[in-house]
Amino acid sequence: MNDIETLLERICKKTYLNESGWEIVRNQGRYNCPELAKSTCEFKKGNFQFETFQKTILVFLNENFVFTRPLTVTGVILFQNEMNPHFHQMTLDRIENGEYVLQNTQFSVEHPAAIRIEQTRPYFHPSYEFVNNLCIQTQNNIYVEGNIKLRFVNQNRLMRYNKWYLCPQAYSLTLTKVLLNKNFIFSHGMTVFGAILFNNKTETKFYKMQLKGIENGEYVLDNWSYYENHQPEEIRIKQTHPYYSSSEKVEDLYKQTGKYIFKDENVEMELVNENFNMKTDTWYLRPESE
Repeated sequence: MNDIETLLERICKKTYLNESGWEIVRNQGRYNCPELAKSTCEFKKGNFQFETFQKTILVFLNENFVFTRPLTVTGVILFQNEMNPHFHQMTLDRIENGEYVLQNTQFSVEHPAAIRIEQTRPYFHPSYEFVNNLCIQTQNNIYVEGNIKLRFVNQNRLMRYNKWYLCPQAYSLTLTKVLLNKNFIFSHGMTVFGAILFNNKTETKFYKMQLKGIENGEYVLDNWSYYENHQPEEIRIKQTHPYYSSSEKVEDLYKQTGKYIFKDENVEMELVNENFNMKTDTWYLRPESE
């Protein structure tokens, strides 16, 4: 079975987005090329519990669904003389004349590269009990809630052989750049970089730390290299404290705005560097997390 949830959960782990060939490409920015931003992954998923479905899933396919952008969907087919259906991940490319137009990556003569499924065709539900109870309670297999309307089938109830159906869940993968800043909202532990300029030194030192949480407006950090930098094992830095960035970025920011405050929608922070307003023996964080 092609399991899109497993795939999305796996690529959300840093192994797939950091420290790899992608890191090599990123680091080309150090040689006068524009530096590419790291990304982290946000994955929204839902389930078949309708009382929570709308709250947790990004979209819910149904007869009245309005298409806005391509989505990953799950196609289901039950072959002749088989008891269990096959699942296949496809891309919903558009809706045309009341039909979903799906890009099929594993196409063949029987299953072309573009598959069309009417919006009014029943949708697959994994639970026979759910579909059966729906039929008993409503005298048909139609589920209606507000503007959502669809019919359900299951391999043991109403599903036809060699015919494509869709699961109602559709997924959207969003890659977003996460920047620590004064308005940052903590959701999970992450690796960050602390920067410090020791007294009588000209070069800033960087140390990996674990961001454990935010308490009373302060980042709470595990200083993994305390034995090396001779600083406390736990370090606290106020969210409103300036953040470390490269000399070029700080200088460009000042030239463009006349100040050292970076703002972009809800992201706001003051930037410093060893050449611009950085104090010695004081911890700063780089805004980029790992």
